[in-house]
Amino acid sequence: MLEWTIEYSNQGDQDAENVRLVENLPAGTQFSAENSDADFSCVGQTCTIELGTVTAGRGGFVYFYTTPVEGANVTVYENCVSVNRYDANGSVIEDPSPRDNTGCAHIGLEGCPEECDACCPQPTECCPDSTEVLFNFGGILEGIGECQG
Repeated sequence: MLEWTIEYSNQGDQDAENVRLVENLPAGTQFSAENSDADFSCVGQTCTIELGTVTAGRGGFVYFYTTPVEGANVTVYENCVSVNRYDANGSVIEDPSPRDNTGCAHIGLEGCPEECDACCPQPTECCPDSTEVLFNFGGILEGIGECQG
């Protein structure tokens, strides 16, 4: 079981309405609904959770679990998460600072290769021999993965 703890916060001075977190399943994993927060909805390899309004200066956590697929031949699990505001039509509301709305982290079961940071322009953390990652999103939102165990 791989645990991805996603912390989000609104560092702005205005409330952010209609906030949605989008989680793309790491290659070689499947979603574990029985352990993840109940509000996640998955279609194919993409899972979302509606966060609603994130009050200025506030935030929260969501928990997302995946299990490795047997025989997948993956040694580094790359997880990329994004958080955005959406309008009534489901379109992303442009953020003046979109660079901080995406974060990636990696869990390396046998160490981590140098090309681990391929998915995002953000700095990312590679967690050798770990099964838990904490994402910190700030400013709606900045993503940094951190090893937890």
